[in-house]
Amino acid sequence: MNANIHTAEVLPPRALLFLGIVALHVVFAWFLTSGLMSTTIKLLLPTRPVEAFPIEMPKPAPEKVTIDEPQLVNRIYVPTPDTPDIPVIEEPVFTDTVAEPVDPRPITETPPATVAEPPIRLIGRNVLPNSEDYYPAVERRLSREGSAVVQACVNENGKLLDGAPTLESSSGSGALDNAALRLARDGKYARSLRGDRPVPNCHRFRVTFSMR
Repeated sequence: MNANIHTAEVLPPRALLFLGIVALHVVFAWFLTSGLMSTTIKLLLPTRPVEAFPIEMPKPAPEKVTIDEPQLVNRIYVPTPDTPDIPVIEEPVFTDTVAEPVDPRPITETPPATVAEPPIRLIGRNVLPNSEDYYPAVERRLSREGSAVVQACVNENGKLLDGAPTLESSSGSGALDNAALRLARDGKYARSLRGDRPVPNCHRFRVTFSMR
């Protein structure tokens, strides 16, 4: 009977120690499990962004504008001066006047009268060959007739100048015109004087080729 009593007294403290160790393990396991579970939940469930909504601030009340009341001023009566007499201005009287026309041409002095030079006079006379001697044979056979006007310019000595004579009016036939120029080239011309001074001169004549 003593042995049973001894065994009953020894077991309770061991049982308490065992229960305490088990309780520590349970608590430690609970802490581990709660930390791991929170971390796992944070990894698996994405955090939702927090939406910010603007908060309207109350607007300040408008300031009251104070208007100064007009002050009444005593009116002072000022008498208006009398209207001065306005002088009467007589209007000018216009009379119709007729303006004389003005000659638009400029006034120029009258040039002095020039002394007329004496006319040219010939010393001797012009001698021309007979046109029958210069009548082209071909034109004569064809019975072609015509007249050419020739001009012959000479110097103070009555000699033909360079380029003279010249044809002024054609006869209508080149052969007859050339014959008239040859005739004038072979002519003899008089000298010309203006007063007592020898001067050059030009002579104009008609050369006619006719079958009559």
